[in-house]
Amino acid sequence: MKKHLLALISVLVVADTARAQLETEGPFGSKVRLEVSDRIRYERFAWFETDPASATRDYDYGFFANRLQMGLRVTRDPVEFFVQYQHSLITSLPDHGPGPGGAYYTNTPDKNQEKGILRNIWLRWKNPFGAQGLSLTAGRQIFRDGLEAPATDPTLLWLQKSRLSERLIGPFDYTHVGRSFDGGQLAFDNTAMNVTGFAFTPTWGGYEINANRELEIGVAGVSASLKALEALPGTNARIFRLALGNGAPFTLIGNDGGLLASSVGVATIDLSPGERVDLLVDFRDANVGDTVMLRDQRTGWDLLEFRVVRRVSDPSTIPTVLSSITKLKTPVRTRTTTRWPRRRGRSASP
Repeated sequence: MKKHLLALISVLVVADTARAQLETEGPFGSKVRLEVSDRIRYERFAWFETDPASATRDYDYGFFANRLQMGLRVTRDPVEFFVQYQHSLITSLPDHGPGPGGAYYTNTPDKNQEKGILRNIWLRWKNPFGAQGLSLTAGRQIFRDGLEAPATDPTLLWLQKSRLSERLIGPFDYTHVGRSFDGGQLAFDNTAMNVTGFAFTPTWGGYEINANRELEIGVAGVSASLKALEALPGTNARIFRLALGNGAPFTLIGNDGGLLASSVGVATIDLSPGERVDLLVDFRDANVGDTVMLRDQRTGWDLLEFRVVRRVSDPSTIPTVLSSITKLKTPVRTRTTTRWPRRRGRSASP
């Protein structure tokens, strides 16, 4: 059968996202608010055409999903309580498809899926024991790293939400299930700075319909954000300094501009959101069974674990010259000005 390539098409049609809130006075001077939202979405994907016997033969498919959330928020300063139920429904999933639809089916082999979960149940205490600016949040909650100190500038806030936040930890709410975090966070916030410490056990979710269960991992960290700096007004940055936990070097062969002219050995790499580097790591000095962590030296976070599971022979070597880069010459600037005579206040045609 003749195969042809189809351009990747990903069409998301959001039919509606409805939200409603109802607030009333509660007991003991509290405020009680009912929060309801419903998101309906149809997704269609067309990938490269595959063989009818392929494991991803459903290369052209679409599916429908609905996510309903109902929450109750009770506030009485300095305490706030929130509980939220979520129901997710996904229908017409492909059983041999690549992409998001295939991911849902791989985790739960059912074309039609639905599940209700406890998405949030937490208690927040502001200014405990009179400590102004301090807050403690405990329970099942949503956490987005990088948004501990939201920017005040609207443009920076959009960039922060769309590009900077959730680089390491987040609820993955693009999916129809999402993810929650069981644990707590302690934050100090004022006009000058924000310091947030957290310790969580993430739940399943994302492309897994059952998000009530906890993953067998823990995440913890501390972030510090400076706000309203006079020397750098209207700025927001997150920079990772990456290194290997065993002290081994990286071999840098490329970056955003493509391959370098030749490889370079480096001990650390500074990387910001949106940047790219091409690295080689040599594990020949490691023993079978060893683990090597990719670590951010600025925060001490372990980001990725490499496991050495077997020893192999690799005779390949890095070429001395990776690419030929033509340097820009000094440009020659020429400016030509043409002036036409004017007739009766208007420019004349040439």
